Amino acid sequence: ESFFDVLRATLLAGQSWTGDLQTRRRDGSVFWERALIAPIRDASGLITNHVAIKEDISALRDVMTRLQESESRFRSAMGVMLEGLVIISPQGEYLFVNRSAQEWIGADLIGRKITDTGTEVLREDGSPCPPDEYPSNRTLREGREICDAIVGFRSPDGSVRWVEINTAPLHVGDDLHCGVVLTF
Repeated sequence: ESFFDVLRATLLAGQSWTGDLQTRRRDGSVFWERALIAPIRDASGLITNHVAIKEDISALRDVMTRLQESESRFRSAMGVMLEGLVIISPQGEYLFVNRSAQEWIGADLIGRKITDTGTEVLREDGSPCPPDEYPSNRTLREGREICDAIVGFRSPDGSVRWVEINTAPLHVGDDLHCGVVLTF
């Protein structure tokens, strides 16, 4: 009732209303529609009628529900992995970091750039690794998979943790630039 009270009040005030409604067809089946309802005024400005433009969005809502369920399954599965998993945007920003990676890295990375972790990266021989040679940056630049790269991370206390990293390009839609899926 409160929804229809708001709808009526909006229309009686001479304003347009836009929103999604769950409605019944004449056969009794339920569907979703997106509606725009606007007043029609006569020459003196009085509201004489209303016009409604509607679109059946049932299929769109079904797709959105399946997408949300899929994302929930993805996040649940990735959250319990023992292996660190990171997803990096084509611009080099962290989009997703699973719990194992977050605990291992020990910093909030979402939205930050690859080079903003504050940790020195080392090559397998122990020498400093310049950012353009990071496996993730090579995958961003070259659009190819990198397997079994050994990388060291020197923390501020001087200790080094060694990991094996695998990266793969992540193509989204028709975008020519790829992101990166990184596991360690």
